[in-house]
Amino acid sequence: MYPMLLAIPSVTHSLFLFGIGYYGHKQNFTIEDFQKELDKPEKMEDRENQHTQFVKDRESHLMILLGKKEIFTNPDLRITEIASMLNTNRTYASRLFNEIFHANFADTINKYRTEKAKNLMSVKANAYLSLEDIMTMSGFASESSFYRSFKKETGMSPGDFRKSLGSSS
Repeated sequence: MYPMLLAIPSVTHSLFLFGIGYYGHKQNFTIEDFQKELDKPEKMEDRENQHTQFVKDRESHLMILLGKKEIFTNPDLRITEIASMLNTNRTYASRLFNEIFHANFADTINKYRTEKAKNLMSVKANAYLSLEDIMTMSGFASESSFYRSFKKETGMSPGDFRKSLGSSS
């Protein structure tokens, strides 16, 4: 009884190995063909054009995410989330920020948030909003980062900026 049970997997494996060998023997692609493929010079221009197109696609997608979708208003935004949205990795997304904006991820996001805060303050209909409301709507998670970023970008505090808007109208 037991020798018969051993025969079933033995025959099955033998047929499997025979099939692999037969299929490999019938293939037209040989080591020589593979070596010819390796020796064939790939045009550097084609590779550069593909890379350039890839970068342009990621750049335009990033600009849509920041400009139209305003993803920077999420106070918990992380570079890994943006990398996922761009279908790339964290390192490449970081390099993209450096190449496009000549600044790191955090500085770029804070700049967009500051611009959003300035725009909110500039609209007269938003005069009833507190600075805390503007901070939250712009995507800042803390008052200290809001004040620090705002002062860095404009040279004045959010309160002083708001006062300067009131006096100019």
